[in-house]
Amino acid sequence: TLPAFPVNNGLEGAFNKDYFETDLIIETTDYPDNTDQDDQALWKDTYVYFNPRLTITSVIDDNNFEVSAADFAKLRVGAFLQVHSPDFSDISQEVTVSGLDSNIVTTNVALDYTPSINDQVDLVGFLDGGYPFRYF
Repeated sequence: TLPAFPVNNGLEGAFNKDYFETDLIIETTDYPDNTDQDDQALWKDTYVYFNPRLTITSVIDDNNFEVSAADFAKLRVGAFLQVHSPDFSDISQEVTVSGLDSNIVTTNVALDYTPSINDQVDLVGFLDGGYPFRYF
């Protein structure tokens, strides 16, 4: 969501400037949605992409939960995951996907907490085996 314009950069003196929507330049490229590691390799190495964020639709136990069919299509065995409540009051350790079957995701170890419906799944990575981008 874009802020309300104009936006002042808050700098002092001659560097102070109001920015307008027409000042923005946004260039995007889509991360490939396939398993070919060479597809757009230069772009993937040069630019950061947003990781998919998935939503849990059903919980079986600490190792198994379900996501929507659209979210399920973004997963692969071996992908990293971290599950958390929407407000991050609960957050799991990093785990990997050990199984995928009928929208059910199975993790390699039990999560630190039992997730709930509408909890979110981050650090998914990409179908071609590309690692997830993360903040440190």
